[in-house]
Order: sequence, then structure tokens, then C-alpha cells
Amino acid sequence: MGKFGWGQPVRRKEDPRLLTGRGSFIADRRIAGECHAVILRSPHAHAGIRAIDAAAARAASGVLAVLTGEELAADGIGGIPSDFTLPFYPPRSGPPFAVFHPPFPCLASGRARFVGEGVAMIVAETLEAARDAAELVEIDYEPLPSVTGTQEAAADDAPQLWPEAPGNIAFTWEAGDREATDAAFARAHRVTRTTLVNSRVIMAALETRGAIGEWDAASERFTLSTASQMPHGIRKHLAGAFHVDESRIRVLVGDVGGGFGLKNGIYPEYVLVLWAARRLGRTVSWIGERGEAFLADYHGRDNVAQAELALDADGNFLALRVSTLANLGAYLAPKGLLSPTSNTPGLSGSYRTPAIHATVRGVFSNTVPTDVYRGAGRPEAFYLLERLVDAAARELGIDPAELRRRNMVTPAEMPFRTPFGLVYDHGDLPKVLDGALAAADWTGFGERRAAAAQRGKLRGIGLGHYTERVAGGSTENAAISLDENGKATALLGSMSNGQGHETAYAQMIADRFGIDLDAVEIVQGDTDRVATGNGTGGSASIPIAGAALDIAMTKMIEQARRIAAHLLETAEADIEFGEGVFTVAGTDRRITLQRVAAAAHDPASCRRALSPASPIAASSSRAARPSRMAATSARSRSTRRPGCSRSCAIRWCMISAACSTRYCSRGSSMAASQWVSARPVSSASPSIPRAASPSPPRSWITARRAPTICPSSHTSRRRRRPRTRSASRAAARPARRRRRRR
Repeated sequence: MGKFGWGQPVRRKEDPRLLTGRGSFIADRRIAGECHAVILRSPHAHAGIRAIDAAAARAASGVLAVLTGEELAADGIGGIPSDFTLPFYPPRSGPPFAVFHPPFPCLASGRARFVGEGVAMIVAETLEAARDAAELVEIDYEPLPSVTGTQEAAADDAPQLWPEAPGNIAFTWEAGDREATDAAFARAHRVTRTTLVNSRVIMAALETRGAIGEWDAASERFTLSTASQMPHGIRKHLAGAFHVDESRIRVLVGDVGGGFGLKNGIYPEYVLVLWAARRLGRTVSWIGERGEAFLADYHGRDNVAQAELALDADGNFLALRVSTLANLGAYLAPKGLLSPTSNTPGLSGSYRTPAIHATVRGVFSNTVPTDVYRGAGRPEAFYLLERLVDAAARELGIDPAELRRRNMVTPAEMPFRTPFGLVYDHGDLPKVLDGALAAADWTGFGERRAAAAQRGKLRGIGLGHYTERVAGGSTENAAISLDENGKATALLGSMSNGQGHETAYAQMIADRFGIDLDAVEIVQGDTDRVATGNGTGGSASIPIAGAALDIAMTKMIEQARRIAAHLLETAEADIEFGEGVFTVAGTDRRITLQRVAAAAHDPASCRRALSPASPIAASSSRAARPSRMAATSARSRSTRRPGCSRSCAIRWCMISAACSTRYCSRGSSMAASQWVSARPVSSASPSIPRAASPSPPRSWITARRAPTICPSSHTSRRRRRPRTRSASRAAARPARRRRRRR
């Protein structure tokens, strides 16, 4: 691939269409005969709904329907699920934490619980007609006491949102070792305390949300077009709402104008447009407005934490204790339980704190539900920990950098197991700290501050050092094929929302296959074409989906090697591949991957290469199943290079891989697919264990190894087995060729 190798600067494949107005965002999509929907929302934080009079609205010109929660319930349409399970830290088995899951209807019925909750849906021929009709709907509200503040919602005298959740508490979750932490505090020389508020955040992506619902009565299938990071998860939840199999639902996602968690999960509007489309037999479009997004999009953060750090007389950390109130809103969002709990292990940070205990209470309030957003709990944990360390440094009169260095995990202590059961397998954290201090001229700050004071200015400096876990606990899929012209098509379960996936994945393929960047097509965001996937979140695209793609390419090269050996009339073991060319070792005989791909579409030229005795059999009608199956584990680790913008980021995941290879001699291209699983490290092992392999489908066979990929440098490192050739094998080669000719 030369100058366009992976990680080298190239013009993004996405940019020509995006910069010339040819992007395919949700509001750009137009379907003949579509009608338009408007959601009428509650102006009250808490109110009973006595009656809805929609007669005038239904009679208005161009109005097709005015739908309410009563019709929704009568049709048996389900609500918004919250399917996240609270984790155990350290990992262990046991009964799950108790959580109250209130019903989250797509339209309020009987009571509205936050400002912006949908109460009615107006569908009309034009958007203007739908807006005008919404003004004609009369709703008799009964205002009720409400509470919006996080601490106020947990007060004894706070208005109750749900009788089943006394004190508005949805759950109480704990992590770490309470007894060890309490014992450490009992012998502490000093305890530093602080209370921090992480304010509620309203996400504002460049592109607002939208949804277009279609219903095909002939096939009884739904199609939802939307802007999402996780189309397959939305498909699953839509299937649950309509009580149908997932195969009856197709989710389409084009270009996405930003997400960062906002567009991960399902929203009421996605269900409503499909429901209305089926009732009316028309395509129904809803495009959210900026002001509406403030009221209806899931919010982020909103928690109050009280933290205590126990230290000995030398300033060594003994224990950390944290108690957090997390505002969940009026209902549980799809992943509303994740942010306050799942990334709490970030409280270990870069330090060897022996004992940590965290308690989180989720509280209901009359606010928009909160969900994952930009780090999903990691920034909250780091912010709390680093602020607490700074406070301790001030109290002790120690330089903040020195206090951090004194308590930092050293390379000699690796692998290091945190009190939450996670393992830091490698890294030089003090070196990263020293590099950041040198780059910032930490020791020269006093002079800069004094100079600023002489000019009447105030100057400050801050320090934060963190170690974060990303891309853990996820699985991903990748499939790749070559057509007869050598063009590669890759199907991936990840979903770009502005990160440049088309370019990144295309560079991987072009570099590995030795083809041009323009000869690569990346397919995402169509649940009919990409059968499964977990979308994009937690920085998992290149570490997980990229690893799956890399192994899929390896399997494809192995398929192509067999065909190349047949075409070059030599043994498969003698074929080497590099720069897009198969070469007979030690000779100048060669054939390009493009020519092999063309031959793969010609059954006659490959009949011998794919004989029934081969592990992968050819079939003229369907993909052949391999003759054996197994699963293997591999580990993928990545670290940030020195000089990256983040001062410290140790990232790890455990990868289990099982791979399917297919070859069809007629009607389709060579294809390879790969499934990759990332799991958290178990606490039972003293060192990093190999992940348990998931049970593979019947058609999967062994994947040799997963690559080690560094997102910063965009390189893949793979151990190569040294090639050996015996004299007897070399002598037998001419005889094998003579037999083939006969």
C-alpha cells in the first residue's frame, strides 16, 4: 500500500461527501409519501393527567392522527427497558443487587413525571400542520409536588415518585472491602475529606435526534432510520416493545453528527414512529429540534459524592471511602445504572491504595432520565480522586506532584491488582508523571505566577494523573469479502458517529491486502447487512472491532493462499504473502491478491484447490461449513505512546476469538468473518488470565491469535513463526507438481 499505510496521513474517505453537502444525516432522508410527527410534551415536572381533549386537533386540516398513552397501552406496545446489571467489584458470584425498575412508557398515561415527557403524538401531512394541531390539544393537568435536586430527592420529606421506591431510592450498590477500609481509617494519622458535585449535563450533539418509521404490511417488517451509535441494541429493544422477533425489525443508520453516549440507547420516539407507521400505513418522520433536545434527550452526570482519604504519618494512602448519590431522573434510562457504578474502579487511579470502599445510591427525581455520556463514570471518578489528592497535599504541605509520586504504582509492582479486582498488567506511571511535569515546566511555575502577579493577573496550575479502563466487557463482529475485481467490502458491528471509521478501517484493509484505499468499502449501520454488533462506545472500535477485522483478514489470506498455491502449482506451505502478492518462496513466481480473488469466482479454476478433502469444502449453492471447530483465547493490550495528548492511559482488554471462514465457488466472493470477545480480568487469578472462550456457533473454527493494536500509532504487531524447510520436503516438491499435472 506504500504511502497510504495504516496510520499515515490521508484524506478521509468520508470528507468529500460531508464537505460538499452530500452527507446522509437523518434529516436528509426523504421518503415518498412520508408524513410528519410532533410530540406534545408536559410543561410540568410532576402532574396528574385528568383528561386529554384532542377533538379539535383531530379535525384540523392535514391531521392524520392524535395518539395518546391510552391508545399505546391498548395496542400492547411496551416501554423503554433498562437492561444493565449492576456489577460486582471485585468480581464475584452472588445474588444481584436489588433495583426497582419503574415502567417507562413511550407516552405518559395518568401522570407526567418530568418537564418534557411526551403526552401525545400528532401526525399530519406536513410538519407545519402537525405543529398547529399540537396547539389545539387541551390537557387537564393536576400539578403535584416535585423534586429535582439530587440531595433534596433523598431527603426524608421529599415528594415520592414511586411508592415501590421509598425515599426515592432505586438501588444501593457497594464495591470494595468495607471492613478493610474501616480498619484502615481507624489507624489513620490523618483523614482528608471533601464533597464534590458533578453537575447535570445536557448533551448537545451537532445533529439532533430523529427517527423515521416504515411498515411493510406484506412482509410484516418494521424499518427504523435514525442516528445512533448502537443500531443492533436499538433493534433488540424495539423487538421487545413490539413483542416480535428481531428479524422483523431493520435499523438503518447513515452519517451521525456526534453522539458520545447520547445516541446509544432507545428513545420513546423510535417506538412511536414505528407504531404510528403501522397504524396509518404511512411512513412517519420525527426530527427533534434543538430546544426539544434539552427537554427530551437523556442527560448526563448529576451526582453528589462525599469522599475521605486516610493517610499515615508519611503521607502514604491507607484507604479511600466514597459515598455517592446519583440522580437517575424520573425513570431508568436504558443504561442509566451504568455510569454511577460500572466505572467506579477508576477510583483506584494510578495509586496503590490498599483498601477502597464505595457506596452508590441511585435516586429518582422529577427530571429527565440520565444515561451514559463521555466516559460514563470514569471522569467522575478521576475528578473526585484527583481533587481529594490535591486537598490532602495542601493539608500536609506536600507538593501535589510529590504526593502522587509517593503513592503511585511502580513498574516493579506490576502486575498490580487494585482493591476492585482489576489488574494493571504493565506500565511506567511515574515516568509518565515526570514527562508531564517536564513538559509543563512544573518547577518553573512559581516564577510565572510571580510575573503574572506583577501584571495584575492571577495564574494557576493543576495536575491530574489517571489510569482508565476502556473497551472492556464487549464483543464485536467483522466480516470481509473480495469481489472478482479485488474490491474489498468489510461489514463491522461498530458504528461511526464522526470518528472517521471509514478511513481507519479502510487503511487497515488496504495496508494488509496491498490494495488502494478507494478499493475498500466499509459497511456499518444496517442491521440487515450486518447481522450483529455492539456499536461504538468506550473507545472500543479499533481495539475490539479492529482486532476482529484483523483476524478476519488473516483468515481470508489463508483461504487465498490455498487458491494461490493451486494457481502457481506448488504446495500451500511454500506460499508467502506480502504487499498484496503471493510468492513461491525462493523464486520469482508470484500472483496478486486481485488475480486470486478473480479466480475465486471461477469454479473451474479452483476445483482442485477446494476439494472435498480440504478442511473447507466448496459448494455451488451455499457457504461450506468447516470440518472441525474449536475456540482459543488471546490477549490484546494497548498503551498510549509517549507524546500523546493524554498524560496517562493504560488500556486493556481480554480477547477470546473464534473465527468462521467461508468460501463459495459460485455467486459470492471469498469471505471471512471474525467474532471477538473482551472480558474483565477475573479476581481469582494472581496474574492476568486468559479469557474464557465463549461458546462458538457450529460454523466457527480456531482463530490463531489476536493482534496487539495501539490506537495511537495505528500499528499491529504479530509474532511470526519462523519458517523451516526440510530437504525431504524440498525434494518431494517436483514430484507433487508432476502428480498435479497428471
